Formats: sequence, structure tokens, C-alpha cells
Amino acid sequence: MADSKSSTKAHASDIQLIRHLIKAAEADTAYRDLYLRRAAERLESLLSRGEYDRLKAQPATLEQLTQKTREAVRRQNWAKVQELTASASSLRNMLADKQSELKLAEEVYGAAEVLVDPFSSALDVLLGKTSQVKAALRSEAVTALSALEKADRDWGSFYAGRRGYFAGLSIAMSEPAKGKATKDDIWQLQHRGVEAAERGNMDELQRIASVIPAKVSLFISRIMKNRCAGYAGA
Repeated sequence: MADSKSSTKAHASDIQLIRHLIKAAEADTAYRDLYLRRAAERLESLLSRGEYDRLKAQPATLEQLTQKTREAVRRQNWAKVQELTASASSLRNMLADKQSELKLAEEVYGAAEVLVDPFSSALDVLLGKTSQVKAALRSEAVTALSALEKADRDWGSFYAGRRGYFAGLSIAMSEPAKGKATKDDIWQLQHRGVEAAERGNMDELQRIASVIPAKVSLFISRIMKNRCAGYAGA
């Protein structure tokens, strides 16, 4: 019983450490590859890359089992129905048991290699990021790096150095530009939307989807205003 509790606690600690690494990778894009590599090393014992690839294909297998079960019902082949439903139930339970590890694996093994620096001023206009949002992200990065410094002592000096960098990172108190939109702004947002969809990053995709209509509206309004001004001056 004691061994079981100890194993469960270690498992939870590993998952938390990996989550901190993912958070650090999102904020500290200059060293993103190092955080993701370390996360992959720690995740390997919980869910290997090979097992992750195999489990990723299982929802399709589950759908095939469901289709075969329907066909067996239509044929009144109840022995086959029993066999298929047992297989489907076993597979569904296995996927449910591995859900937390699969989510982490998607963010580690399936992560994009490169992300735009979230502290870059270029994103202020594109995604409406304010200095308050950046300050919150900086705080989250410091918290994650502080936790990593304590929990992953082999890399402690590295985490300490990056924590110091973010703790001292200055963020200009400015609001993103309003009332302006260009064709390039919209194209970049659309491009980022495609990339987010391919990565399965629903949070970023939701933010982009909420911004694009307003950008398009502003762009069209600016064009119409320029045209009206041109007609008035003709």
C-alpha cells in the first residue's frame, strides 16, 4: 500500500513538472527546444513517444469497432456483437486511463518547434495583447521556473538563470494600437490560425477567431472611407 501511494505521488509530481516545462516553453521561446527536450525525457517513463503514436491512432480503431458492431447488429450476429463491444469497452477504458498522459504528450511530442515570442510587440496589434496580459505571462513564467528550479535540480542553475531574466524583464505600459488594420495584419492572423489548427491549439485559435472579424471590418471601413474621400475630391 505504501509503495502504491509513493508511486502515485511520484507520478503526480512528474506530471506537474512536465506542465511547468510546457509553460516555460510557451513563454521562453529562445530556449523552447531545451524545455521540450527535457519534458520529453521526463515524459518517456509515463508515456513513450512510440506508445503515444500508437494511442493516437486508437480513436480511429474505436470508430471502426463501432461500425463493425452496427453491421453485426444488422446481421443479428450477437456473438460478434458481444466480442466487438468487449473490445471497444476495453479500448475506451484504456484511452480514459491514459487521458492526462495523452494530453501532456500532445503538448510535448506534438508541439510546434518554433513559436513567436509572446513578449514581442508585433503581437500586440495582431492579437490585442496588452501590457497587463504580458505581465501576467511573465509572472506565470517566473512561477514555473521557480518550481522547476526546486523540482528538477539537475537543471537548477539553468532554471535559476532564466527565472532571473524574466523577473527583471521590463514590459512597456502601452496598449495595442486601435482602429488600424492592414491586409498584412489579416493575412498574418489567417496564417497563424491555420498553424494553430494544425497544432490543435484551440485556445490560440479561439483568440484569433475572435479578432479576425473586427480586423476585417476595420480594413473594409478604411477602404470605403478612402474611396469616399476620393470621390469627394474629384
